[in-house]
Amino acid sequence: GLGEATITATVNGIATTSAAFAVVPLRVEEIGGAPELVINSGWQLGVRLNGPAPDGGIDVPWTISGVTADPTSGTIHIGEGEYSGYQMLTPTSLGTAELSATYGGVTRTRSYPVVPISLTNLWLWGSLPNYGGGPDVTTVGAWTRGSVGFNGYPQDSTVTINLSSSDPSIASVPASFEAGGSNYQFPILAWRPGTVVITAEMDGVEFEKTLTVYQIELLQPPYTWTRLVGETANQWVYFRTNLNPDQAFTVTSSAPTVVSVPATLLPGYTSSGALEIPLTGVSPGTATITVSIGTFSTSFDVTVENPGLNYITNFSSYPV
Repeated sequence: GLGEATITATVNGIATTSAAFAVVPLRVEEIGGAPELVINSGWQLGVRLNGPAPDGGIDVPWTISGVTADPTSGTIHIGEGEYSGYQMLTPTSLGTAELSATYGGVTRTRSYPVVPISLTNLWLWGSLPNYGGGPDVTTVGAWTRGSVGFNGYPQDSTVTINLSSSDPSIASVPASFEAGGSNYQFPILAWRPGTVVITAEMDGVEFEKTLTVYQIELLQPPYTWTRLVGETANQWVYFRTNLNPDQAFTVTSSAPTVVSVPATLLPGYTSSGALEIPLTGVSPGTATITVSIGTFSTSFDVTVENPGLNYITNFSSYPV
């Protein structure tokens, strides 16, 4: 029951010490969470009790006012033996959010400012010759990305991030991209060795990172191949880096009437250093195929032959 309880400890029937305790009802003790809410960003509302929830747990009703939000009310379930429970909510307007939660005859309230979303960080990620990723370094044609951070996490909306490169001939970026939901990354195309500054900006807030670009390296020299007239087969060129799926290679044939190739190729594998080049034999002869990206190029020869008589079918012998 409620009231005051006295607990006495005895030794050999003699009271040695005692203490009095107030027995109070289970109630809401505190509304927790981050010190501020960010518009259109999911936020975890927390409610803490003054003791553990009883068998079966309890439901604590809560409401939010002063701003629009999704949802604007609900119940937080606190499981048996637990002190706290949580629920996600998203404020959808600026202002001051007034939150309240009630249980055990006690209502707790707390005010939170709802602030605009703002840019808080910029990171760069590249691929090195050992096939690993690393911040702020990459190679020509390699998988390279930038990512941005915010003071919140826009779930169902996006914000526009303006991007720039101090030297697009070294590494280029799109003029802008929409960040939010599940996308916080943008592509970076590395074209030649050098050092470049990548800038991300939103609402007057800027962050800069320096990217160092090294030359791309072959894992092994391309082989010389022989093809047949009318045959299309793939030649693989292997690089010592993970190729960028957004960055095209240029492919040329010194004799298109002997071997035809596509003019440009995007890598088909985002976690591989292999570039797959379809080659089509057109007529007998030899052609030099050149593969280039940025300031890098490599070549290999392809010889085309007429098909030979490899086997004879439906052959029968009859006595004469």
